[in-house]
Amino acid sequence: MYAERVQMQGYTNKGYIMGDWIGRESRGGQAWATYHLSPPEMVQASFRHAKAADDFIPGGTTQSSLDFHVLKRLREALEVPVEVQQEWWKAPVYRTGRQNDTVATFQLTAYPQSAPKTR
Repeated sequence: MYAERVQMQGYTNKGYIMGDWIGRESRGGQAWATYHLSPPEMVQASFRHAKAADDFIPGGTTQSSLDFHVLKRLREALEVPVEVQQEWWKAPVYRTGRQNDTVATFQLTAYPQSAPKTR
C-alpha cells in the first residue's frame, strides 16, 4: 500500500533527514569486496563516502567510513562474527573540526542440535 502527503519541512521529518543515505544534492559512493573462506565463512571490507551540499545543511557535511567484517565458524554449531568500523566526519553545524570514531563488535552464536527423534 502506498500513500503520499506533503511534508512541510521538505526532505526532513522534525529536523531529521529522510530518504536514502546520500540525501538531496549530495555526492557519494560505496564499494565493498567479499571473500568466502568456505560456504558459511567470509571476510568483507567496505568503504563509504558521502558529502552533503552546503545549501542543504549549513557548512555541508562529509562522512567516510571503513568497515571490516569477518564471519568464522569455530565448529559446526558455533560461529563468531567480528566487525570493526572506523568513521571520519565533518559537520560544522554540529561540531567544529574533523571528528572520528571507532566501533568494534563481536558475537558468539550457537546453533543447538535438535533432539534425536524417537520411534
